[in-house]
Amino acid sequence: MGDKMSKSVALITGYGWAGVTVSLAMCIEYLSNTGYKIDVFIDKDGICKSYGLNDPLYDKAEVDTLFFNKDEAITNEYVSYKNITIPLNDKLFVDFITALKRNYDFIIGFDINGLVRAGMYAIENMIPYYYFSLEFYEQEDQLKDAERYFSKQAYGVLTQDRFRAQILSSTLGIKEDKCFEVFNTTIGDVVVEKSKFLRELFSIESNRKIVLCAGTLLEITGVDVIIESAKKWSDNFVLVLHGWIPDKNLSIQIEKAVNDYPNKIFYSSKPLPHKDKFEIFSSADIGLVYYKPINLNLKYAAWSSGKFFDFCRCGVPVVANNIPNMCLLVEKNGCGFVLNDF
Repeated sequence: MGDKMSKSVALITGYGWAGVTVSLAMCIEYLSNTGYKIDVFIDKDGICKSYGLNDPLYDKAEVDTLFFNKDEAITNEYVSYKNITIPLNDKLFVDFITALKRNYDFIIGFDINGLVRAGMYAIENMIPYYYFSLEFYEQEDQLKDAERYFSKQAYGVLTQDRFRAQILSSTLGIKEDKCFEVFNTTIGDVVVEKSKFLRELFSIESNRKIVLCAGTLLEITGVDVIIESAKKWSDNFVLVLHGWIPDKNLSIQIEKAVNDYPNKIFYSSKPLPHKDKFEIFSSADIGLVYYKPINLNLKYAAWSSGKFFDFCRCGVPVVANNIPNMCLLVEKNGCGFVLNDF
């Protein structure tokens, strides 16, 4: 056991909500199960902290979570590094991790700032590193140049599906066989037993079907469209919105819908630990998966949708909107239906 625990890895992010990112949590789950000691680096963020998003989903003895004090170091300046330009914050982070004097077998950088930080530190210390791309960076600027520079030197690029891998290969100028898909799903067995969590929370009658819209509640995840649709549903169906609402205007809209339709539309922000979140998903009869394709990330969100896999793990059929590859994911796998219009 001593040998196994001598293996060490750093998971480096560049934002405050990283602790509640499922891909990061499952990476930790897998690595800790295979004997790694793990250091996780997360930025301090006042807004994220106010929503409880600085609190990690994971709780393992093998994991040390270190917060980079971005509140004190915050700056929008850029500095030169080799033949590219990088954010000064990322350079300050490298100073921060260097001062810790820890050794790693390899490093994974999450998203673009995590990549820049991981790449700088890893190259300087001759450590293998990988890039885990959760979201496309679509701007053509100095940071995009840095993404190309460090991804080309990485041992591999991880992303959630083969379609995103093809796009990354093209936009970053790397070979496609350097990109590896890691599905955005949780580790564990199928959830067989149906929960009564939402039905009991809102006293919903057993003869009514619960339609669940879960996750970050935003217009880009179709919440406004879903609410308008729910108003027209038969009394056999109820809509439950569960998650956090970063948009104040949408929060007002949701509150009004709940008040105007008290026996049809319900809202729950009740937080549950990650290990208990399937109490919510397994208590639904139908799951909703909706993304407005206003950019590349959302246009190709189908196969990277964590909520889709969460519903599938619980055997809950889904209704999704028609974006690229959604039919291939949902209908070809017999998981539900894809609609052009909600």
